[in-house]
Amino acid sequence: MNEKTIVDVSTSMTASNNSEHTMLHENLLAKMSEDTMSKYNINDYYSNYESAVLSQLESAQPNVAFEDSEELENADEQRANGFYLLSNLIDAYARYCLNKELREAGERLNYLIAPVTGVTRRPYSEQTSVLSDLYRTFLEDKYRGDIEMLHLTHFVELANSANENFNQLYITRSKEVMNRVVNATVTESRPRTDEAYYSLINAINSIYIVNQIQEQNEDTEAEIGELIDKLNALLIQFDRTVRIRLGMSLSDYEELESTTEDNPTEEEETPDIEEEEPGIPHP
Repeated sequence: MNEKTIVDVSTSMTASNNSEHTMLHENLLAKMSEDTMSKYNINDYYSNYESAVLSQLESAQPNVAFEDSEELENADEQRANGFYLLSNLIDAYARYCLNKELREAGERLNYLIAPVTGVTRRPYSEQTSVLSDLYRTFLEDKYRGDIEMLHLTHFVELANSANENFNQLYITRSKEVMNRVVNATVTESRPRTDEAYYSLINAINSIYIVNQIQEQNEDTEAEIGELIDKLNALLIQFDRTVRIRLGMSLSDYEELESTTEDNPTEEEETPDIEEEEPGIPHP
């Protein structure tokens, strides 16, 4: 039985500054789907969380009104061009390639792009999430063969790099701007966001556990399991970033990373790991 749960990063969440806290919940919300929440009858929890996050984002708006800069706009243009180049190459193969096998590979990849053709008109954070998921999907086992057959691996890597570069610049820029003044409204809204968040993740965890024990539905396990994986990826990175910034112990982070490992001797080696802690690279 493959057990999964949304990891607990409450210590780092409490210790995070307003910028980190707001951006974490914005990114977590972007990974969730209202359709999925409705499907599993937890839409009320999702709606409360969505409302709390959007309210916190609105509270932060006075501090991020100046987030656009020439550097940011250039980085956004670069990632848009990376997407356009890749999507146009794939579309050309799908429409015009004379080789049937290559044309069919293009058609399969084009199917993935079709739902996100207007992604460059979406808000910055949503663009980042959509493009990141798209490029990750391209390199999964199911589609990697098509990408390699069309000699597009390099272009996927370039487009993904441009997207990641923009996101890092956006995060840095947003932190700089949001920290210019203390936004009391954001501080006041954090408890509501946290309360709604914990209620929602408890519901998601419960769905997965109940399915594992009683229903054993493979589709539910795959869908909720994938959602848990996506949320955990963000939470573990957030936890690590906050702990490094504040000089906190990374032992909890290391424990989170090893949750899928079954090695009872790991705890005995913890002192050696902690002695090497200063050498852990920054993300």
